Amino acid sequence: MVPGGDVQFLVSSTDCRIDDDEGLIHIVHADSVSSAIRAFKLQVCIHDKYVRSYILDGEFGERFWILTAKERQHFEKTGELIATPALFRRRLTNYFANRPDLATAYLDYYFSSNDEQELAPEHYCELAEYLLVTKNEFIKAQALPLDAIPVIHQSRCSTS
Repeated sequence: MVPGGDVQFLVSSTDCRIDDDEGLIHIVHADSVSSAIRAFKLQVCIHDKYVRSYILDGEFGERFWILTAKERQHFEKTGELIATPALFRRRLTNYFANRPDLATAYLDYYFSSNDEQELAPEHYCELAEYLLVTKNEFIKAQALPLDAIPVIHQSRCSTS
């Protein structure tokens, strides 16, 4: 327990190794497992280069072009998309149903004809939060209270 009633949690992504050099293992002060995971995602994962790339390089948006087995089969056979830009927009807008402002910001960014167009930092943060926390996608995380982890003290071998 730390001051303020919070607990210390060891938090990481579920696919993180202990020797991971990406820095995705942290100690988080929070009042619950879910709060620790939320804080981890909002303060660490949101800045992860893979999350940034997923959102900003189009991979996130691309998934709305091919959603059905028929669309996938057609694309794999011909290399052509069945979905129209209007269908793509509708799918993405449905995904952000309770945040139409994020749908608009992402669509403006995605369809920009200006190669220099950037997603505003506040929109990136809100999109990443929506994806990582609200939809719980891309990075799954786990948390364990530190006091639940057994402590072993270095010693010599004993038989007792």
